[in-house]
Amino acid sequence: MLRTTSRRRNGRDSHEPPRLNRILSLLTDDERKRMGDAGNVVELRAGDVLHDVGDEIRSVYFPFGGVISILGVLSTGEAIEAATVGREGMAGLPVFLGSKVATTRTAVQVGGLALALEAATFRSELQTTNGRLAVAMARYAEIMFFGAAQGIACNRVHPLSARLARAILTWHDRMGSEVLPVTQDALAEALGVRRAGVTNAITEFVRAGVLRRGRGKLYLTDRKGLEALACECYELLAEAYRRPIG
Repeated sequence: MLRTTSRRRNGRDSHEPPRLNRILSLLTDDERKRMGDAGNVVELRAGDVLHDVGDEIRSVYFPFGGVISILGVLSTGEAIEAATVGREGMAGLPVFLGSKVATTRTAVQVGGLALALEAATFRSELQTTNGRLAVAMARYAEIMFFGAAQGIACNRVHPLSARLARAILTWHDRMGSEVLPVTQDALAEALGVRRAGVTNAITEFVRAGVLRRGRGKLYLTDRKGLEALACECYELLAEAYRRPIG
């Protein structure tokens, strides 16, 4: 059963058209309209669990904003972020790859709107968009695999502060806002580290003038400066997303 507190909206009344999602933007106007009519624009809230380990994946989500985390879950219940999804992608990638059951947890870190499609409808659309949706999804899947592999290397060799800078920049890319409504606890959970380590790194960033702290928020004040503090993995992944899809 889908565990989410998302509220459904009428897609025609939304101020966030499907073209704000990068994958959907590659489709024709008619194809986007058909998918919009077939689905629902939903409001995803921080803390929503869209799919959990062992769940049947009943719906897929094309975000218009916000940040969704793909988390590996251990037997202890600890969950570590393996990837993030924002307006560049889709949550529910296993459906495209032929699976019906989730092997990871998909949870909303920062809320936003998304186009939700039933899994069966999404599979049908893969066959009726002259291959455009399938090609875009295949390229997106390849980037996600690359990101997961790069993340393993990053976690092994790069210091926490550089990894945290990469994570904050990635979330900024997903949201397109200098105000990041994310807590230090959420960042620590995503990186699989202790909160104290995140607090120390953020303190360094504040002293460097690249971030400002607020209650439950981070304010990105100098993106170029933060990029200089991030590990090489950020630019490698950013470049992969900048390449044309399709």
